[in-house]
Amino acid sequence: YDPLYSLLQDYSEIAIQFGYMALFASALPIAACIALISNIILIKGHIWKLVNLYQRPFPVGAEDIGYWHDILSTLAAIAVVTNAGLIAFTMTTLNDYSVEFRFWTFILFHWSCFGIQKVVVLLLPSTPEAIKIQKRRTDFLVKKLIDRVPLDDVCITELPDRPKLEAKDYYTNMLIDESSTIWVEKH
Repeated sequence: YDPLYSLLQDYSEIAIQFGYMALFASALPIAACIALISNIILIKGHIWKLVNLYQRPFPVGAEDIGYWHDILSTLAAIAVVTNAGLIAFTMTTLNDYSVEFRFWTFILFHWSCFGIQKVVVLLLPSTPEAIKIQKRRTDFLVKKLIDRVPLDDVCITELPDRPKLEAKDYYTNMLIDESSTIWVEKH
């Protein structure tokens, strides 16, 4: 088992499948459903492989998916142009219109899709709230246990929609409860 080769192979499979599905979505709309079924079967196969064959692969940390993000983003941008071209120039729905109208439809459609992509990227948070809370909890534990910052120098801030904690209970709660209701800020 080579984790680097296996990871490269898995990501290339995903990129190829995403490329075919996205680049020609307007020509074969059912491709997304077929890809979903294929991926469910593939995940079951990976689960069996990890449980029965490899059992305990050595974990390797990574900050993100690296260049694969750029590859998938590029495929998504190319897919917008490809699908806009397929719709504007090859589908029979616009045959009654002039080539100039179809060209401007192509331009308007793909720039609208680029705009929608940009808005979605800007609206979605890059880090989920649960991860932010866990990072704050870890920072608190590091300050308290490793840096030995006194309790008086730490400000407790309650999360919205959570019960308030007594000052004597918050330290115990932080150590025991993984879904902590508080985070801390240094004065």
